[in-house]
Amino acid sequence: MASDPGLRERDQHKRAMLAQVMRDGFRARGLDHLRADLLAETAGTLMYVSVAAWLDTDDGRRLGDIIDTALATVRAELEGLPTSNGQIVSEG
Repeated sequence: MASDPGLRERDQHKRAMLAQVMRDGFRARGLDHLRADLLAETAGTLMYVSVAAWLDTDDGRRLGDIIDTALATVRAELEGLPTSNGQIVSEG
């Protein structure tokens, strides 16, 4: 797929459509536009990265376990980062 421009374009279109469906769903549940956009794009990327990792592995891990690990990685990387106003991001 990586070497076929047509397949890459199709994949990008599918990713955009998935993000739009999630974005619409988040907004329908009352999330503001910024939060809905961020969550939709992040969730879509998390899913695509996880599926790619799952397809590239043969160690018997379940897709759900890979998704959990990817989400934990994102959380850990964001934890403690300063925001633009200098506040520290934390779960507490």
